[in-house]
Amino acid sequence: MRIAFQIERKNYYRLFGPIVDRALHEGWEVECWHDYKQPRTGQKGYEFPELNAVPRFIGGKPDYKIYHGAEQLDSLLAQGSVDAFISLNSFPDRLDSSASSRIPAWITIQHIVDTFIKFGSKVVSSQMCCLYSEYWLQWAIEYFRNKNYSFPSDQTEKMLMNKSRCVGFPELDQCRLIDPEEVRKRWGIPKDQPVVVLLPFPTWTAPYSFWSHYIYSQSSTYLQLYHILRTARIKYVKHVLKGWNDFAVVRAVKEFCKRNGAFLLVKSRLKDPIPPYMEAVADKCIYDERHYPATILETLSIAHLCINFYSTAFTEVIGIGIPNLCIEYSAEDTDYDPLLYTMMINHQEGGFYQYRGVSTCMSIPEVIETLPGKSLSDFKMDSHERKAYVEKFLGYDDGQSSKRVLDEIQALVAKGKSQT
Repeated sequence: MRIAFQIERKNYYRLFGPIVDRALHEGWEVECWHDYKQPRTGQKGYEFPELNAVPRFIGGKPDYKIYHGAEQLDSLLAQGSVDAFISLNSFPDRLDSSASSRIPAWITIQHIVDTFIKFGSKVVSSQMCCLYSEYWLQWAIEYFRNKNYSFPSDQTEKMLMNKSRCVGFPELDQCRLIDPEEVRKRWGIPKDQPVVVLLPFPTWTAPYSFWSHYIYSQSSTYLQLYHILRTARIKYVKHVLKGWNDFAVVRAVKEFCKRNGAFLLVKSRLKDPIPPYMEAVADKCIYDERHYPATILETLSIAHLCINFYSTAFTEVIGIGIPNLCIEYSAEDTDYDPLLYTMMINHQEGGFYQYRGVSTCMSIPEVIETLPGKSLSDFKMDSHERKAYVEKFLGYDDGQSSKRVLDEIQALVAKGKSQT
């Protein structure tokens, strides 16, 4: 089998790395195609997919190719040098897979809900879509219906169901490469000290809102009131008077760590700079040092609790088996799609972020007022509930998701060849 992976940013190796490694281990011919037309500047410029930043793989070394944008990608695909092309994107409208038998099978790998929000019903244009679990297939169907992208039992729904394969969460397969003791030693964290990981509020990457930029992320009372007066958003006066801001939340997290003798490890991304007041109280601050094995997974491998704000890294948190505290905020205060709040970003019991024995949601006022008095045991993971959570949202917990992806690709390609 000959397969290629589309690398538009170097952090794609966090998601694709385990599949690449598994394919190499099984003797497949593997290529990684890096798009050098991606921006080198701007918010995500630091993730430019330069070849000198590619990770090392246990299973061998893939071949690397450089292309510049869609036109050159089309030329590479038309050469027929690979059997399957693995991407986070859906099959592009500009290509007609029926026009040339040389174009490889296009495989879309799920990336949380981004797959469905970014591409909508276009995901059915791919030859196969690898999902974590049956839950996400049903989630996509409901989301498409609410968006009027599809209707019950129409062609779009039938294609989505026919092309979806539930394979698990391949990213977690790389956990076997991580030695928690080595991670602690490298970062200077005492061997037996509990670790609390804080994933900061994404001020700069979350959809812009008045609340997030001028109230929650602003520690100056004067500036908060100034912006409230200039925009007549009087409802936020209470937030100012009560001190409901990120500075107070971080202070509460630090007090919680002190009470529990825990090391406060702040993990962020360069596009979300860690604010000075957070650096001042953290025991260590890190950004992404590498993507395979991924820094986020190394961070969580030594954690006793992860604290975040509706982070999509939650899949890694629970996948590794770390209890989670999700600090919630309201749909009214942000500019996220209200439907996304209804279907995912909420504190409904049994949902993605609030799941008894696995993850706890707390409001900002509740965190400020009560977290300093809590202990780590208040967030203890229930192994039975975690198993149920993983089966529902992540599909599998056996480290074999990458193999399932490859098995499905092999079957798809073999079926295509038998029909030609």
